[in-house]
Amino acid sequence: MAGRAAYDLVLTPRDSATLVKQVRVAVDGENYTPLRVQVFGPDDKTALDVSYTDIAFGQPDARMFAFNPPEGTKVTEKAVPERKEPTAAQKKELESRKAQAERDTTTVGEGWSTVVVTKLPSGATSSSDPTLKGFLSQLKPVSGSWGTGRELDGTVVTAILTDDGRLAVGAVNGDTLSQALAR
Repeated sequence: MAGRAAYDLVLTPRDSATLVKQVRVAVDGENYTPLRVQVFGPDDKTALDVSYTDIAFGQPDARMFAFNPPEGTKVTEKAVPERKEPTAAQKKELESRKAQAERDTTTVGEGWSTVVVTKLPSGATSSSDPTLKGFLSQLKPVSGSWGTGRELDGTVVTAILTDDGRLAVGAVNGDTLSQALAR
């Protein structure tokens, strides 16, 4: 891998409900750095394949970070704004949002077939956004005892966005997501 000796780490879920059939990680034999990650779904369909074709370990040459603007370019230098500490009111608001998100989020199942169900903030799926509306209109309409929504089917990930603003996501099929939403 990338001209280097590597070990192959192969993860095969025992859980038959997951869409992930195998994960392979090539690890550099000397530096123990991942050189390639592959995720396979049903029928050995590749869902993700990321790898280095060439890699060098060590400190990069400082000239790689030199900024040389093209001739005729006007360069203006500005100081980086100082990071301001949030006010007590801002901290309280952030903590309140975090607590609400935790109350609105649950997990169903375990291991590779875990489904995360969360309630999105109000307005997050507003149909007034034409880009979002166009995207959602391309997704498959679905329904169940939980209501109605739209389903996104990926190779190893499925998501259902309900009309009432809930989102269920997992490395499972749509039926498993529907069961999680019905709870």
